[in-house]
Amino acid sequence: QEHRPLRTSKNYQKQRLLVAKLHAQVFERQRDFLHNVSTTLIKNHDFVAAEELRSKNMLKNRALAMSIADVGWRTFLGMLAYKAELYHRQFLTVNP
Repeated sequence: QEHRPLRTSKNYQKQRLLVAKLHAQVFERQRDFLHNVSTTLIKNHDFVAAEELRSKNMLKNRALAMSIADVGWRTFLGMLAYKAELYHRQFLTVNP
């Protein structure tokens, strides 16, 4: 009615902030899970090997693309690498 842009409306801004908070919570939960799993793996094993997957090729499968993108495989491998060095364990990435 007033012909003003949607971005200036108060309800839009409130909902935008709400959605941003929810996205941040999900991101923190995923990162916390990766930290817990990587720490457990490194502490309980002297040698950890992981396959260096080509996620770009796996993302071509439309049925699995969202699930594969959400996992954060590269982040997980990075966490394993620096925690292995921190706890004086061996970590190796293997070609597919």
